[in-house]
Amino acid sequence: MISTTTIWGNGAMITLSETGKKYFEKKQAALDKAAEDQEDRQATMNSQMENKILISHASDDQEYMELLIKLLETLRFPNGTIICSSIPGYGIPGRKKIYEWLKEQFLTCNLHVIFALSYNYYASAACLNEMGATWVTKSSSMLFLLPGFGFDKIRGCVDATEVGISIDSKDAELKHRLNELKNSLLTEFSLEPIEDIRWEEASVSHKKRAKLREYSLN
Repeated sequence: MISTTTIWGNGAMITLSETGKKYFEKKQAALDKAAEDQEDRQATMNSQMENKILISHASDDQEYMELLIKLLETLRFPNGTIICSSIPGYGIPGRKKIYEWLKEQFLTCNLHVIFALSYNYYASAACLNEMGATWVTKSSSMLFLLPGFGFDKIRGCVDATEVGISIDSKDAELKHRLNELKNSLLTEFSLEPIEDIRWEEASVSHKKRAKLREYSLN
């Protein structure tokens, strides 16, 4: 398969014969095909997994999570789709070990993780574990910044340059980002469309209540 070998300094330059070229081309084609087959198998497995939303948050931010859940409820997700450990009816099932159950969700479901970022979030070891698990499993995710927490404060294995949602945004920007969230979730979870006015009313209510909650803490 080697046509010629030319000594060049401390090394050598090898020229392949046509037979050698064809051999390595076939090997490369076989490797490319194996990689494509693996991607196809993974895509098939993912399509067979259940889609769920995990709201990764600090328990000290529970009242904000109640507002976020009320907003998401307007999209009429099937029961069991949303996981939010601080909210009754959306948390870890009874008699389950928290971390083992969450691990199972990461491994057996297509998780869309919503990072509800705040200073409380970064003070929680459990939250940082969820952030790491999201990164390791390459689960889809989005940033949802709670009042008083800016994009410049983001740390860890999430991309601070990613466009996310901040409750502190101006009204027009927040409305736009929340509409993007709605459309993305409707498509990803194959949900029935809802009336725009219904979502916008819930969005406005969410921001007002979130800001009132912030002021009450100060």
